Amino acid sequence: GRNMRVGQLIYKMRANSLNAEEAAADMDLPVEQVREAQVYYQINRELIEQEAEEEKRYLISEGISLEPIHLPG
Repeated sequence: GRNMRVGQLIYKMRANSLNAEEAAADMDLPVEQVREAQVYYQINRELIEQEAEEEKRYLISEGISLEPIHLPG
């Protein structure tokens, strides 16, 4: 759901060192939406990272190999 998208957006920004404007241009999103995602992530960080982990475990259990995702520990 929404959390996965927010998580993916934030992780992509981190991985590519993008600021809100760059990410918006890169992903063809309004910059306000990127900023909202950042705020949403700050507030719901634990939930989002938990969902990302569950998603990753599910994909691995289905036999789908993933690019390594480096979550800040």
